[in-house]
Amino acid sequence: MWNTSGDNHSQQTANHAVGILNAANPYIMNFLMFLMMFGMGCGVVLEDLKKHIKKPVSPAIGAVCQFVLMPLTAFWLAHALQLEPYQSLGLLIIAAAPGGTFSNIFTYWVGGDVSLSVFITTVSTTLAFGTMPLNLFIYSRFWEQKITAIPYVNITISLVLILIPAALGMVIRYKKEKLAKNLVKAGTVPALLAIVFSIALNIFLYSDIFASVWEVWLACILLCNIGVAQGFFVAFVCRRTQSERKTIALEMGFQNVPLCISLSATAFHDPTERATTVNVSLLYGLVLVVELLVVVAIYRLWKCVRPDAIVDEKVTGSLRWKNDTVTDTPVTSDRGTVNEAYEE
Repeated sequence: MWNTSGDNHSQQTANHAVGILNAANPYIMNFLMFLMMFGMGCGVVLEDLKKHIKKPVSPAIGAVCQFVLMPLTAFWLAHALQLEPYQSLGLLIIAAAPGGTFSNIFTYWVGGDVSLSVFITTVSTTLAFGTMPLNLFIYSRFWEQKITAIPYVNITISLVLILIPAALGMVIRYKKEKLAKNLVKAGTVPALLAIVFSIALNIFLYSDIFASVWEVWLACILLCNIGVAQGFFVAFVCRRTQSERKTIALEMGFQNVPLCISLSATAFHDPTERATTVNVSLLYGLVLVVELLVVVAIYRLWKCVRPDAIVDEKVTGSLRWKNDTVTDTPVTSDRGTVNEAYEE
């Protein structure tokens, strides 16, 4: 006879551990969001804010792409691919979310305008507490008969709460600049590792994401790529500089995936609804990271092969193309170069 008592005990122990992780996951995600938003606040430079407020064309382009074009694209993809209601809702949550806080790192790696990236992320995060529930309300009505209820109150409260650590970080930056700089330097790598850990944890808890239907995979891939293309095209039409085009394009694709996972994990109490919406966020995060790393690798390789195609201004954060039109001298900050590009 097979001794199954030991196997049953092991299975019960494993199930108990998974249950504990499931219960702890929302708190882990909320703590991670606190650290990320606090770090973002510590990294905001007052002079950069003033500059982009005075010349708001590029940030305005980013906001329009972020909160108008991205949700509209997600809505169209959900209908075109005939996604199920909660798959569609998961895609809308991703599309309506603000920009990710680590977009400035990828912006730096591809020679974009780092200060503009930080500013757009800050503005989009601030506006999201109003625009995200609004977009979900507008577009989710087409599935309202099949969706039990969208927890708008929980989502809005969560979005407002993430502004508190960001505001705290900005106050520390203003009052204790040296301390804020040290916190940013010391916390960047641990925060990045924490994001990797949280995504790995959620993949473990929601391992069925890899069994998702091909329509969901395709929707995530298309949303990421169309978002980047839209951002670059609109910035090109509006005659932004090359570094600004790249920055706006990255901001469109780089959605705040940890925020979306946190919202889905805490706002939806039904296990099936929660798992479906979280799965879409995780898939988008995987697609985003893989594609951006490939883009960065290609860009760095191309830069090595064709160094004459880019003018290196020997300052941190921004590389400008030879054919960019500039009238002022670039200003350097510890968050990157501010492009004093002539505004139309």
